[in-house]
Amino acid sequence: MKLKQLATAVITILLVGNSLIMPAMAVPGWRFLRELFTGGQPQVGSPRGGTRSDIPYVITPRRTAILGSTPQFQWNPVPSASTYTVTLRGPDGVLWEAVAETSEIAYAGSPALEFDVQYSLTIKTQLNPGTSDPTIISSADEGLPGLSFYRLPEADVERLEAALGAIAAQNLTPLDADLARARLYRDYNLMSDAIALLENLSDAGIQSVALYRLLGELYLQVNLNTRAGNAFTQTRALALDTGNLAEQADANVFLAHLALGTRNPDEAVRLLNEAQALYLRLNHEAEAEAIANWLATFND
Repeated sequence: MKLKQLATAVITILLVGNSLIMPAMAVPGWRFLRELFTGGQPQVGSPRGGTRSDIPYVITPRRTAILGSTPQFQWNPVPSASTYTVTLRGPDGVLWEAVAETSEIAYAGSPALEFDVQYSLTIKTQLNPGTSDPTIISSADEGLPGLSFYRLPEADVERLEAALGAIAAQNLTPLDADLARARLYRDYNLMSDAIALLENLSDAGIQSVALYRLLGELYLQVNLNTRAGNAFTQTRALALDTGNLAEQADANVFLAHLALGTRNPDEAVRLLNEAQALYLRLNHEAEAEAIANWLATFND
């Protein structure tokens, strides 16, 4: 079986489709691995997503809804790049353009971003400027469709604020409250807000299996695969420290999917064998059998 087919067989991951214009609550929340062990035609994230350090791929906003009309644009910094040209496009073409000397810039807010309209961001930079053979590299070189963003409709913003108020009214620990807020953002397709919230917790030194697992899932949903791999690696390490076998096994399956994306089937097989053994220890027979069936396809 070809590597691309194997990547599809090993894990089923439901991602938001290319069209981001939809009622926010209709966006499916993340479905945990155990719910995805059955058949069907999976939609997996591109193995190219967020892996090329040599291009200024967009980090945020990326495959997401946003709140407000002045988002912060961030992208991968390219070594030796001195300036970047940032171009924002709407349905009618170029809406705004600016030059940045760092790998982020705030949108000036004019023209105002409309609700429920798709916008796309392109970042370009020139290597070896002033020479006879300059090289132009672009975020478009990532070659991924569906990375646009849109402003969350006002009616959804009102519902979101009410739901956030309900979370605040509960007797939750600070971490549990932040995780609940991140999951709520995800349900409204506010992927960038959910990721930013969890990244702040990580930067503050919070060590939590639930935090890093959710962060990994979100990175995977927006095709930031290198970051997803780092998050799932941390998930597995914390699960190992706390003896959480189920999270160890799930993290291994996520990491196996990512290993296939980087054309490392040997690592994928190792991770899946380890996950299968953990599921058997937990008496999770359905998951263990599913992995056994997948491993058998490696010899086809």
